[in-house]
Amino acid sequence: MKNKNLTKPVCFWNCENFSDKDAKQEALSHVVPGWNLTPEAKYCVELMETGRSVSRYKGTAMCRICEKRLGSADNINQGWIYPEDWQHYILEHSVKPWDEEFLAFLNQQARSN
Repeated sequence: MKNKNLTKPVCFWNCENFSDKDAKQEALSHVVPGWNLTPEAKYCVELMETGRSVSRYKGTAMCRICEKRLGSADNINQGWIYPEDWQHYILEHSVKPWDEEFLAFLNQQARSN
């Protein structure tokens, strides 16, 4: 399964009208204990760590769960565009991406590797 779009955004948080507390709750709602140990998660981390930057922003993003400073760019790899350092959410908090097409892609890629 190949991404049909030239680039499809994944793992971007909904930022409209959210307080810090709401933003943390949204992030925590995607935590799936143990998902970070799955082949799909490992492939996702590899994909995100090997992407290239396509846009940079002033300042840095903060982790919505632990407030660690993350990146300040959007990266792209294999047709997926995502926030720089988003793999932190997978590795440190076992956050599972919520886009069904992206999850199907990860599943297929993990099985073929």
